[in-house]
Amino acid sequence: FGDDEMVFEINGGGKRKSRWYDRVQVGVGVGPTTRPVSRPQEPGMEPHGCSIILKFPRALPETTSAEVKEHLSSLLDFSKQRSATTVWIESLPKEFQEAIKNREAKVGMTEEMVVTAVGRPDRKVRELREGTEEEDWIYGTPPSKVTFITFRDHKVVRIQEFP
Repeated sequence: FGDDEMVFEINGGGKRKSRWYDRVQVGVGVGPTTRPVSRPQEPGMEPHGCSIILKFPRALPETTSAEVKEHLSSLLDFSKQRSATTVWIESLPKEFQEAIKNREAKVGMTEEMVVTAVGRPDRKVRELREGTEEEDWIYGTPPSKVTFITFRDHKVVRIQEFP
């Protein structure tokens, strides 16, 4: 909040993330000349959000959340109350949306999709098979039904069920 504005940072804002050591300068020799220590851009440090500034003509008035929503309604849609998970599921191919809805795994799903569909496994086992690393997610314990979901490169390649 400022004297006459409200600033909303979406997904961390539009500024590049920095750390305290980004401002360290090192100088050699005599004189006032220094240079910032530079380093390559690290993953996750690049800007990925935006800022919205709601500026008022005079001092910041007393306002309610409903009034703020009204001011921002030309930029943001507050009409649908959907979670990030719902939006993510709707972005998936139809076959995976249906599988998640039916609480089942399908070949081609990612680990995140499988966790959303059937939950976390009871056990995980990694093995090197024919020169390729695979990971089995195991659901259930004998004598009940046991399901093996095999991943290669973080995608389901095989599903086996044993009664």
